Amino acid sequence: MSIKHIQPGQAGVSNVTPSWVYIETNDTYATVTTPGYLNGAAHEYINTFKPNMLAVVSTKTAPGIGVAPVVYILQITNTNGVWSLVGSNLATWTPVFTFATPGDLTVVYTQQVGWYEISGGKLQANFVVSFTPTFTTSSGNAELTGLPILSNAGLLDNAFGPCHTETITYPASCTYVLSEIQPSKSLILFSCCGSGVTSVLLGASNFSTGVAVGLQGTITYFL
Repeated sequence: MSIKHIQPGQAGVSNVTPSWVYIETNDTYATVTTPGYLNGAAHEYINTFKPNMLAVVSTKTAPGIGVAPVVYILQITNTNGVWSLVGSNLATWTPVFTFATPGDLTVVYTQQVGWYEISGGKLQANFVVSFTPTFTTSSGNAELTGLPILSNAGLLDNAFGPCHTETITYPASCTYVLSEIQPSKSLILFSCCGSGVTSVLLGASNFSTGVAVGLQGTITYFL
C-alpha cells in the first residue's frame, strides 16, 4: 500500500488540533483506491488528535492468497501551527503463532499485527494476535515467530515483558504470563508464573484445539 494523500482536519490553523485525518491509499493487492478517515474516537480513545500521537493505517488482506495486511505507522506533528503526518521511527513485523513441534497445526487469524522500535542498541517489540489453532499432533512450547532481529548472544539472562492472554489454561498455581526471549533468538516464548511456584513455559497442552485465543504484549531486548 502506498499513501496517496494525507489531509489533517483544520490543517494550517494555528493552535487548533485536528479532529480528523483523511488518508487516501492505494491497496496494491486489491488494486483499488481506498479513501478513509481516522478519527480520535477510534484511535487512542480521545476526541481529538494531539501532537506526536501515532496513527495506524492498515491495508486489506490480499483476497484469496492469505497475505497479511501491511501496517503503516505515522506520527502527527505541528510545526509553526501547521499540522501534518510524517513517518515515525516505528516499523512493523508479522507475529506468527506456532508450537516447537507444529505437527498438524493450522492457525486462522482474526488479528495479526506487530510493530517495533530500535533505539540505543535495544529493540522494543509489541504484538497483538487473535487466532484459532486447530491441532492433534502438535507439541512443545508455544512460540510467536517473526521478530526482525536476533537478540544479543551475550545476554546474561532471558528478557521478559508483560503479556495479556485470553482463553489459555494456565498450569497449576500459575496466575500470570510474561513474554520471554532468550539469547540469540528471534521468537517469543510465554513464561507462566505464580507465587511460590517455578515458572513454566506455555505449551500445546495449555491451548484447546478449535478455541479462539488472544495474545497481546511487549518485550524489549538488547541487539
